[in-house]
Amino acid sequence: NQKLLFTDQKYVSIPYDFDMSGLVHASYATISGMENMKGSITKVTQRVYKGYKRDENLVEEVRRQYISSKEAMLEVIDNLKVYFQNPSQCEKAKEFVVGFFKVLEDDKKFKKYIVDHTRTR
Repeated sequence: NQKLLFTDQKYVSIPYDFDMSGLVHASYATISGMENMKGSITKVTQRVYKGYKRDENLVEEVRRQYISSKEAMLEVIDNLKVYFQNPSQCEKAKEFVVGFFKVLEDDKKFKKYIVDHTRTR
């Protein structure tokens, strides 16, 4: 989940509610409603893009920004390893994020899992 804020002449994405995400993979996590959505998931570690259709150039710009931030994002996870109760939990979180980048970096996967799942309402 995220909220998009506009501040200092730019948009900032604020993520929240991590306990119901595949990143944390909490044992009590459940699937939220998927009304009017293409596709469905059966566990929180699966992904379905729920965003709205946007200008193709903007989507590609955001995609490139994420890809260029990959190493920095993975470094953040590595630096947080000491806060995990179990080191394998950190590795699972990192694998989840790496999976996100595998979709972004592959044109066919990006189209299949992101572009083809955009919604208009």
